[in-house]
Amino acid sequence: MKAFITSGGARSLEEAVFYGVPIVGLPIVSSRKVFIAQITKYGAGEIMEPNFLKKETVIKTVTAVATQEKYKNSMVRLAQWTNHPVATGAQQALWWTEYVLRHGGARHLHSPTVGISLSKYFSYDIILIFFIIGFIAFQVAFRILRAVITQIRKKLRSHKESEGKFKAL
Repeated sequence: MKAFITSGGARSLEEAVFYGVPIVGLPIVSSRKVFIAQITKYGAGEIMEPNFLKKETVIKTVTAVATQEKYKNSMVRLAQWTNHPVATGAQQALWWTEYVLRHGGARHLHSPTVGISLSKYFSYDIILIFFIIGFIAFQVAFRILRAVITQIRKKLRSHKESEGKFKAL
């Protein structure tokens, strides 16, 4: 990848730095302009104002970032500053195993949900309350609807009985 066009999200910038890909920033949200400015401060990309874009400017900026080595070199330098593995995967696994052993199981790292009952985990009490409220609402609506239909039927029956002089015919 020669250049990365981004809106400046923290994770996308983190990935660009990790892989050493220069950026062209189009910050739609003003807070992301700060993130992009930190990268462009070291010459690892360019920032463009999305409200004032012209076709020629976009083409010129993207081409410059994708072809000029100074952007790539600056981003590689940033990657070297930030991407230095302290330990290999096996060394980290060993360190964490020793850490857990040193701290007696490392209870402070356990999830707060360890050991809770399924009813608390799935919030059955809350689900039951919503179910009861829904059931009551359904019953009330059903009874109101049944009363309305009964009243309409009574009116229709009384209206039919009062129609015409000659019921027998």
